[in-house]
Amino acid sequence: MNKFTMGLAAIVALSSVACKKNMDQAVNDRSLTAEPTYLGVDTLRGVIATDRTLSKDTLYRLDGKVFVAKGKTLTIPAGTWIKGIKKTTAVDASALIVLRGAKVRANGAATNPVVFTSNEAVPAPGDWGGVVLLGRALVNKSNPLIEGIDASLTLPVGSGLTLDSLRYGGTTTADNSGVINYARIEYAGASISANNELNGLTCGGVGSATVLTNIQVSYGRDDAFEFFGGSVNGFHLVALGADDDSYDTDFGYSGTISYSLSVLNPNKSAYSSDPNGIEADNDGSGSFDTPQSFPKFNHVTILGIRDTATATAKGFLNGARFRRRTNLTVTNSIFQGFPNGARFESNFTRDTASLNFTHNLVQGYRTSFLDVTSLPATNTTFLNGGYDSVKLVSPWDYTDFRPVSGTPAATSGNDATGYRGAFHPTQAQWTANWTRFDYVVNF
Repeated sequence: MNKFTMGLAAIVALSSVACKKNMDQAVNDRSLTAEPTYLGVDTLRGVIATDRTLSKDTLYRLDGKVFVAKGKTLTIPAGTWIKGIKKTTAVDASALIVLRGAKVRANGAATNPVVFTSNEAVPAPGDWGGVVLLGRALVNKSNPLIEGIDASLTLPVGSGLTLDSLRYGGTTTADNSGVINYARIEYAGASISANNELNGLTCGGVGSATVLTNIQVSYGRDDAFEFFGGSVNGFHLVALGADDDSYDTDFGYSGTISYSLSVLNPNKSAYSSDPNGIEADNDGSGSFDTPQSFPKFNHVTILGIRDTATATAKGFLNGARFRRRTNLTVTNSIFQGFPNGARFESNFTRDTASLNFTHNLVQGYRTSFLDVTSLPATNTTFLNGGYDSVKLVSPWDYTDFRPVSGTPAATSGNDATGYRGAFHPTQAQWTANWTRFDYVVNF
């Protein structure tokens, strides 16, 4: 072997070692909250028309609306980051939209979540449009167009998509739109106009075979989670600093949200005109259209902020607002840190509450309940007082949402767990590792 060949072989060998080292580092540097290094960048546009699996070692950017076509599956491995590119006009906001009959499989891990976030160097609420799931489960409207999509939207040329492709609902209660598990969705919720916004996670007619578990939605411009009809359940959901509502249900939604959390940030400069922890309606007009909305909330912890003056100044309203003829079941839950603990509007909703609002702890700075002639008080404790009335360990700095041992929150549940709220008093918190609360608020 001549000197040139020997030198070239050495260079190739060193390059191979360096390449492998960089690849290993790209994988091993994936911390729980920080953005990793990547081996490449890819931009997603238009329609995903074939089954596709992404790579955790590639940064993906959403450039406008990206649609997963009917009959196709988008697989997103643990540790993958996807960034929405901010657009000049909100109607063109980037978003991932899973159409009826399509699936997404975003299956992260507690130590390696999937992250959907803004592509901006200094991110802010509404930078992009979030994740939208469209299913074929029951809704109480006829083939509606999903909120946040405007008729002026330009669809990909040659894709075969029309506005009708963005409708949702059907007759398949157990419809399956896939899996989102151990994932964060950040800075979403692009607003087209008043009452026409995308959210962090928007679900239209999503069926009960869909799996939504361990999902954190942070700092969206509108709601964190909104459910338009459908029967999908949510487990271990976290809403952080939603501009409007943390959990919003409409159009006949009938699923169960369990062991889930909502928290707000007192340092965020502005919220919407009517932010609530939970907002539930049958529809916008208060009709009796069927199926009637019947959300169930079990073991949820809904927190505002610890200071009554700040809560009032920022326009916070209710820990929960049930209105416009919605049914409801709320059990073993905690509402704390809002001017009003819970509010029931329309006679129908009040009658439902008197039967189905049970074994909860409700605190309000002004009042624990509004719009009821008699409290729906089946083993529910009402606390008109300070921010520490419920006795959680350290909720206001986001470090420990568990109830203090020996208090009613830890001992007075009516099921086998024996406690109220989203967290067991002595077990490790299920938010460990995959969630992120240490954001710098720049807005």
